[in-house]
Amino acid sequence: MAKAVLNSFSDISSVELKLPNLHFIPVNISSKDNAIVKFNDDVYLPTDEPHGTIEASLSRFWSKM
Repeated sequence: MAKAVLNSFSDISSVELKLPNLHFIPVNISSKDNAIVKFNDDVYLPTDEPHGTIEASLSRFWSKM
């Protein structure tokens, strides 16, 4: 996302992001009794821990040449 902003707008020199730290764990819904259901890591359960925010920044490299 930040790279797309820097590539699209030459006047912007840096982008800072602050995002929620969300976690999802895979849930295996298949069972021995139900061989029809195949588990392909495609069902996820949201969790409330850990939580908080993740911060990232991306800056444009300016050549001094």
